[in-house]
Amino acid sequence: MTFYVVYRCPGTAVPRSIAVEISVPELTVGQNDSFSINVTIGFSKRSADISGTGLWKLILYGSKYPNGTGTKFQPTNQLLSKTQEARSIRSGENVTFFDISGEFEFTAVGCDDEFRFLCFDFMKGDQPDPKFIMESLDEDTSRMNLCTDRCADVKGMFGNIIIMDEFNAEAAD
Repeated sequence: MTFYVVYRCPGTAVPRSIAVEISVPELTVGQNDSFSINVTIGFSKRSADISGTGLWKLILYGSKYPNGTGTKFQPTNQLLSKTQEARSIRSGENVTFFDISGEFEFTAVGCDDEFRFLCFDFMKGDQPDPKFIMESLDEDTSRMNLCTDRCADVKGMFGNIIIMDEFNAEAAD
C-alpha cells in the first residue's frame, strides 16, 4: 500500500510600492494627535493571489535613520483592523487600506528632535492563515518600508494633510 502526502507550497507576496496619505486635524506639541491614513500597497506580478486572516501588519514610528532601522520612537503595535488584516491580494494589483486611525506624537518627530524620520512598515501579519512567504524588494525582505524626512517635508509639519512620496521598488515582473 502506498500513501501520498500532498504538500501545498505557501503563496508568495511581493510588495513593490507603498504610498501613504495622512490626515492630522490638529497638532498639539507634546501630546498624541489623532490621525487618519490611507495606505496603498502595490504588489508585483510575481505575487500569488492570497486570501485568509491575519495576513498583514502596518506600524508607524519615528526613527533616527531614513530606512527605519535602530531605535523606534513610539511604535504602534498594529494599525490595521481585523477586516483590513484579512484583505486579499491579487497578483500585480494594488490594495488600498482606507480610514486607518490611531494616535501618534507627530511633533516629537522632526528637525530639532532625536527622531527625524516618520516611518511606516508594511509586513506579513504575526499569525497569518494560511501561512505564506513575503519577499519584499526593500533592504529588509521581511517588510516594505517608507520613511519621510520631517525636515524636508515642512508642509507636513504644518498642514492637515501629509502625502508621503511613494516608495517604489520595481520588480522585474
